[in-house]
Amino acid sequence: MIVDNSNNTESIFDEIRKGSKSFVENRFHYYPKENIFKHNKSGNYNTYTIFYTNEKIKRNIELSITNHEDKKLFIELEIKTFRDKNNKYNYMYLYSFLKTELKMPNWGEFTNLSNYEGNSLSEKISNFFKALDGVMDDKLKNIIEGKDWLDIPFDWGPYK
Repeated sequence: MIVDNSNNTESIFDEIRKGSKSFVENRFHYYPKENIFKHNKSGNYNTYTIFYTNEKIKRNIELSITNHEDKKLFIELEIKTFRDKNNKYNYMYLYSFLKTELKMPNWGEFTNLSNYEGNSLSEKISNFFKALDGVMDDKLKNIIEGKDWLDIPFDWGPYK
């Protein structure tokens, strides 16, 4: 579990950058923006987000790690297009793609970092990206690389 205090926040981001390096290294550039979202209303959890960009292909990636109080760590990728002249952009969540396009019934377990081997956060993240490379089809690869786009409706679940 990630313990959030003022002394280790930077090391958490270092672990996230280190673990995701193999995935983003040749595709995106680190954008010097990081964010911590602390949520305490319906549950105690923190979300750590790092932003990556690639101006050439007009894509942004937000890589988020959410630390739940039940000691589960979840990873999420939000893939975005650049904003157009009307200040609009398209976005897609990795879990939505896994669920709707790859028909992955266990997408929640797939994005649960607690299920990956590793003695550190960076090792768990690295192993997640190795697993993602193993299931990534051409459609997702083309979306990430800016060659194609797919509109996937956001699943609001019970909150409709």
